[in-house]
Amino acid sequence: YGLSDEGVGQEIQRTVTFAQGFSYCLFSLIYIPCLTTLGTIWGESKSVRYTIIAVVVPLVTAWIFSFVYYQSSLLLGWGT
Repeated sequence: YGLSDEGVGQEIQRTVTFAQGFSYCLFSLIYIPCLTTLGTIWGESKSVRYTIIAVVVPLVTAWIFSFVYYQSSLLLGWGT
């Protein structure tokens, strides 16, 4: 809200640690496939169950990887 590009970068740098940012990147890379992929899964399988599995498994996996990385980095002192 009213920050310049440089101001936004400084604010993010001030408030988000490396461990938080990397954990977010891990989650974003692993989580739910795009809607086009889900549409294709639904179209090919015609199965609600399989489509839900295709959403839930990557979401849970992404959360676990992000959680483990973040907590490990805090324990090892990398979180600051």
